[in-house]
Amino acid sequence: MRPPLFQVPGSLSCTGAAPPIGLACIAGALREAGFSLQILDAAAEGLDRRHPLSSPIGPLLLIGLNVQEIVERLDPGVRIVGISHMYLHEWPILRTLVELLKATRPHLKIVLGGENATSFWPWIFRQSQAVDYCVRGEGEHTIVALVQALLEGRDPEAIPGVVSARTGPGPAVERCRNPEDLPGPAWELFPLENYLSAPDGFGVNRGRAMPVLASRGCPYDCSFCSAPGMWSRLYRTRPPRQVVQEMTSYVQRYAAQNFNFCDLTAILHRDWILDFCHHLRAEGLNVTWQLPSGTRSEALDEEVLRAIHAAGCRNLTYAPESGSTRMLRVFRKRVNLDRMLESIRTASRVGLVARVNVIIGHPDEERSDLWASLRLLLRCAWAGARDAAVMVFTPYPGSRDFDRIVQEQGLEVDDLYCYTALARGGRLQATFNPSMGRRFLLTAQKAMLAAFYAVALVRNPRRLFGVLFSLLTGREETQLDQFLRTRGGFLAPTRLNPENPQTEPLGSRSR
Repeated sequence: MRPPLFQVPGSLSCTGAAPPIGLACIAGALREAGFSLQILDAAAEGLDRRHPLSSPIGPLLLIGLNVQEIVERLDPGVRIVGISHMYLHEWPILRTLVELLKATRPHLKIVLGGENATSFWPWIFRQSQAVDYCVRGEGEHTIVALVQALLEGRDPEAIPGVVSARTGPGPAVERCRNPEDLPGPAWELFPLENYLSAPDGFGVNRGRAMPVLASRGCPYDCSFCSAPGMWSRLYRTRPPRQVVQEMTSYVQRYAAQNFNFCDLTAILHRDWILDFCHHLRAEGLNVTWQLPSGTRSEALDEEVLRAIHAAGCRNLTYAPESGSTRMLRVFRKRVNLDRMLESIRTASRVGLVARVNVIIGHPDEERSDLWASLRLLLRCAWAGARDAAVMVFTPYPGSRDFDRIVQEQGLEVDDLYCYTALARGGRLQATFNPSMGRRFLLTAQKAMLAAFYAVALVRNPRRLFGVLFSLLTGREETQLDQFLRTRGGFLAPTRLNPENPQTEPLGSRSR
């Protein structure tokens, strides 16, 4: 199962749906092992529907099937339910879902896997007795072994990567060192056309978009990031030719026009990306591709930037996170800001749309650090960056910052905390910085974004015509275009479905 999605009315983020590549890879592994599967994608099967629901941060909209509809659509013959749990804010609705599943079909074995399940499992088992197992880390080999053990009546709790409420964590799963040998995503089991015919929900909307993974893991250890707990620090790439062959198959099978690379760190090695661009140009696909998740700037010199643009890349994201060298040390973020600025200048010159990500409100951040981040954003805008994201800090389970805040500040891991990452656009309820309150951070967030786009417009006034063109034609080049079209009502309205409400308002339970 993939759970439904959430939308925060008035959010500064554009909310959309993208095909769930992680779950598709898990499905591919189970299918190759010979198991019979039902895919229940609650988001894709109701992309045009919005269910109003309550939460500790105010009213939200649930996109897709609601809990009752999910339970009703589950095949009666299913014995094991595996649920993708990637994001912290999914947990309250997943708790409602698993408890309804267990109440109506007590024989089911319920398994949660994904990045949040990997780190959040102590609270999952503490808050619900309906979850039988969590899969920690990279899941293909673990889920196959777990399902085989359950169907054969064997105890699966000694399987590396499996954790239960009774035993706690067992041995850690060993990372796959050759990702090219893993089964590919089983997209034919998913209602893929529902995603492809909707506006791109991950990158900028440049046509029918498919997700791609060219690598797994990240060798870095940023303090705010939960990825090391999920992937360790082992970084492995797939052969460039194999990635291009996968893209070619999606063009042929699904008429894909754009590809979003979902890698944690997409470009680390110059030789790899240059080889990839060579194969992609030789294939002659005439597609675009993007790096919306963020990547390192060290390998993005002029030769590489010209090569990726010639091969169809149009949007890429730089992730310095702060303009303060002090905060970069706190974050354990190894980045040369001057080199990154030069890379942005070159990217703009060759025709790439660059975005810059910044985090504000970390517990160790001082106001002087905030000013440094503002100066960096303005320098990036003047260098040619066309998009920016200013995110209020949230401690994610599995990160060093989370462990520290739980220990030092006594963080209460309740439903309000679960929704913290969604609390943008005026919904922020709590901060983790002793000298920066809620209103201050929200004001700083909006002021920094406004200043960035003002400088970007002064730097290149013609961009104003590009924004107007996007609004009139629906063609997007930047995330600003996407935000204005979404918030301005230019997208087709969605159908609000208040029927079949949640069995309880989210977050209503006291513990």
